[in-house]
Amino acid sequence: MVAFTWLVFILNPLIGSIFSSIGLFSDRKRNIHYSAMMALLCSSFAYWFIPKHEMDLTRYFAQLKSYSTLSWDSFYEIILSKQLLVIQELLFYFIAQSQNYHLLPAISIFISYFILFYIITDYSNKNNVRSREMFGTLIFILCVLPFPILVSNVRNIMAFSIFIFGAYREFEQGKRNVLTYILYMIPVFIHIATVSLLLLRIIVSIYDFNKKRSIVISLGIASVAFFITQFSEIVEKSGLPNRVIQAFFIKADNYATNNDSAYAIYLQSNLFMNLQKYYFVSIVLFFLMLLFIIRRQSSILALNEKHKKMLSFYSLVCLTVVGTAPIVITVYLRFTFPAIMLSFLVLLRYHQWIKSKISKQIISFGILSGAIGGLIQQIIFLDKVTNISQMFSSVTVRSLINMYIPIT
Repeated sequence: MVAFTWLVFILNPLIGSIFSSIGLFSDRKRNIHYSAMMALLCSSFAYWFIPKHEMDLTRYFAQLKSYSTLSWDSFYEIILSKQLLVIQELLFYFIAQSQNYHLLPAISIFISYFILFYIITDYSNKNNVRSREMFGTLIFILCVLPFPILVSNVRNIMAFSIFIFGAYREFEQGKRNVLTYILYMIPVFIHIATVSLLLLRIIVSIYDFNKKRSIVISLGIASVAFFITQFSEIVEKSGLPNRVIQAFFIKADNYATNNDSAYAIYLQSNLFMNLQKYYFVSIVLFFLMLLFIIRRQSSILALNEKHKKMLSFYSLVCLTVVGTAPIVITVYLRFTFPAIMLSFLVLLRYHQWIKSKISKQIISFGILSGAIGGLIQQIIFLDKVTNISQMFSSVTVRSLINMYIPIT
């Protein structure tokens, strides 16, 4: 079936996605193939995402245009040798040389969504999760994960997704090897904010899923916005030679104290942006509620140590969303992405872990409400930032062979 599905998918990704969706649930041993197909479909929509107005993506396109005129020697001397984010700069440069700038969001979305589909299907296979639960969880995450923001975001979602894959390999697959460490380090040189995930990974080592000291750590992370400036000052005065850590805390302090710029004022006054924040924070609080219930029952659930570590890491990510929510600039949104992507850890198995019928019904209602709310806000935002009908028609009429032709 997989060969036939690939053939149909290459001829027309939209039609092929029907068969790849079926294969994702009926031919689960070949989940890598079907995950790649679904990620390529998402990548196709990202490629034909043409911004209506200025946003992060348009600024990246302008940066690529400036890089396209540079020779390798000039690029190395002027930019690469002076930059910390070397992997990001190399990616930008090689895409710029192709003159096909829309490959940037296409590549970012492919990597992010492939990891998303793969870890969910792999986890479902290893834990004998029924296809019904897997389907419901995938639909929920696709509805809630803000596609238009991810397309524009590019660097952050790609870096965080790669780091998440590293954490999944270590904790769920038990693969604590060189590749896992590489997956932890690569994202740091794509987006500096990944240092925060690296710090959370270190904290997991002392964050016991069942012990009271985890409460103190949780409260500290949940209130991080109120002392990030103090942390930054300590790092600056310490004379720490590590450029990565210094750059991270300088950036964090800039975001935490940016309350009166034009962008900050826009975020505070714009109704949609405020509603979006309330929605995503509410979703993450819902995840934390599920984690709290699981934690209370962990003694009788017989969770293995690796899975406890994974849930601990996920708890810290969700708490970071809450902790950064008071910051005016949308820092919280950076951590909302991995919080949504990793929600499968609780959504796929809450039926097994929670016995109360009423509790299950309340949770199911919360999931349904969250999915509907996410779909509505995605459609509204997508319509504001791009031409939806043009994007869909561009993908519909093309094969995979001529999908990524340069857009003039």
